[in-house]
Amino acid sequence: MSLPSASAKSRTIASLSAICTVGGAFALLLLSCSFLDSAKGPSNVLAAAPEKTRTYREGSRLYLDNGTVKVGLETKWGGSIVEVDWHGMNFVNDFDAGREIQVAVYDGDPYPACNDCSKEQGWNPVQGGDWHTHGSPLLAQTLERDSIYTKTQPLYWQPDNKGGGPDKPVPSDVFIEQWVSFLPDDPNAVKVRYKITHFGSDHHASTLHEFPAVYTNPEFSRFVYYAVDAPWTNAPC
Repeated sequence: MSLPSASAKSRTIASLSAICTVGGAFALLLLSCSFLDSAKGPSNVLAAAPEKTRTYREGSRLYLDNGTVKVGLETKWGGSIVEVDWHGMNFVNDFDAGREIQVAVYDGDPYPACNDCSKEQGWNPVQGGDWHTHGSPLLAQTLERDSIYTKTQPLYWQPDNKGGGPDKPVPSDVFIEQWVSFLPDDPNAVKVRYKITHFGSDHHASTLHEFPAVYTNPEFSRFVYYAVDAPWTNAPC
């Protein structure tokens, strides 16, 4: 996605303090990059959460809260993560539907449906919604005691060249499923797992994706990540 300029917030891509990825899952850690043996390897099973974790709804948002960190998902924007609040301080930039912590996928080839447009102008489903700030519809949501599940059919970021426009969003041909939980015994770590399903009949070339994009508020500009070959094993960052 390519974002319009905004005077109130700048387009800053950074982590909260660290992003560690493995397969379709990643972890946001607010203090350290410490992983537990019980979270080793890619898994479809959510990590166990601290006993005091709770989930609840407040307005249009879904919350996962363990008393130290509160994570907020916006149902009007495809379940994208709009809040990661630590002791009252929110790190996430939620200026419009193209920021947040969310998935956006791309096609490595020009997209015939818009006369061979490419990149964010082409095949670019965005979890939050389109650049006119239409929100991607949420198809399913489940609040468990210690986790949140959402499923959305994301909109194309640029609808204007696909039969849509300012008053007409255009749904894409993918589903994005998302599971959010806390890592065990670490109240500062959030685990998010994604599953992307393409149900269209066309093909899209391999390319780089925002998987996920992490937009923080301007004051949080330091980016730390784990890129070694032993994730989830307490290996040093």
